[in-house]
Amino acid sequence: MSVHQLAFLTPDRMVAWKCLSLQALESSSMEEFAPVAYASRSDAFFRDIPHGRPLRCGVHSPDAVLWVISCPKFKSRGGKTKAFPPTLTAKIVVKKIVTGDVVRSWAQNPRDANLTVPAGDATFQAWRRAESVRGAIERATFRITRGFAMLSWKKWKKSRTRFTESDAWASVRTAIADPRHSYFLAHTNATECLSGALGICASVKECARNVAWKLMSPRVLPAAGATCVEKLEQLADAGLHNTIFMSYRWNKQMDEVFNIGAALLDQGRGIWLDRAQIPALKSQPVWRLSGETRRKDPPRIELEHLLEDAIESSSLFLCMAGKDYADPPKDDPDGKNWTQKEYEYAVECFRSHGQPRVGIVDLGGAPKGLEPMQSRRWRYRDEAIRIARSIAGDAGR
Repeated sequence: MSVHQLAFLTPDRMVAWKCLSLQALESSSMEEFAPVAYASRSDAFFRDIPHGRPLRCGVHSPDAVLWVISCPKFKSRGGKTKAFPPTLTAKIVVKKIVTGDVVRSWAQNPRDANLTVPAGDATFQAWRRAESVRGAIERATFRITRGFAMLSWKKWKKSRTRFTESDAWASVRTAIADPRHSYFLAHTNATECLSGALGICASVKECARNVAWKLMSPRVLPAAGATCVEKLEQLADAGLHNTIFMSYRWNKQMDEVFNIGAALLDQGRGIWLDRAQIPALKSQPVWRLSGETRRKDPPRIELEHLLEDAIESSSLFLCMAGKDYADPPKDDPDGKNWTQKEYEYAVECFRSHGQPRVGIVDLGGAPKGLEPMQSRRWRYRDEAIRIARSIAGDAGR
């Protein structure tokens, strides 16, 4: 019988997790983009699964399945934060469970200074390099595991006098994913499913808070939880098929975008919305140390790849266009903004592969040169629910 667990991912870790999984594609294609691994410091994380033994990963009755939940937030231009319903971020069919000390051994070179735990609260750059680990998948998995080992080290090094670097690594368990059956998913509304699994029933904001609290440690779904697993499978299907990519400018009309997105979720559709899928969107992720801006791990990945993958995975691309649609970026007066690039990429994908179809939502003053591709042109008139119903029907055909 399969073991199913629920785990939680904070929105601020979304970018790093997806980028590290992208790094595992050094010699592959974006069509194979999937979660590479998930790590936890919890003793409850697949406690009864033997470590290191290959697991059954077929479509029917895999030995271990991890359902990753997140509670994204949408930040408007005015700085106001709006909560989206909790979502099923990823489905991971587990190929193997390994302990952190096993992953640490992949470095092979015990004298590699880049893998030494920094003393005190010094730079964490030493944790961020893994060049001595061979293989793209192993290197990405190493970095994911190392991040959690670092958290253990920071938490326990002062209170446990005999807590060593090896102890920090050994405190982590890592689930290595089978990429054939594991997926990153579009945003869906998981409230109803989680209300049954966790006993949660409240407003969106309250639900998000309760989900994060109740999933501080991964939770095993009981053997009698077949109904919950069925609902999770349905959510995964909604996050994979007939999904909608929402492309928009960061302007005063972001509230309209949020309202339409929330209404589409209520229609049971999965949506790709950059600030929900990859929070703190930047062309290059960065991190700060003592006020100095530095490149964030991983350094070779552009977030543009994540957006392109989401566009390719969608059945409908929505160009949310207002009068500023064609305005150039402030730092590049002769260049094209993100929305224009996304629209052109979607059109290119449609002409090459017939997907996604391209629809236009006129938020007021949209350029007439934007053309739908086997879809429609909608005019938004403060009726998010009505227009979402029409869009959802178009995405499902």
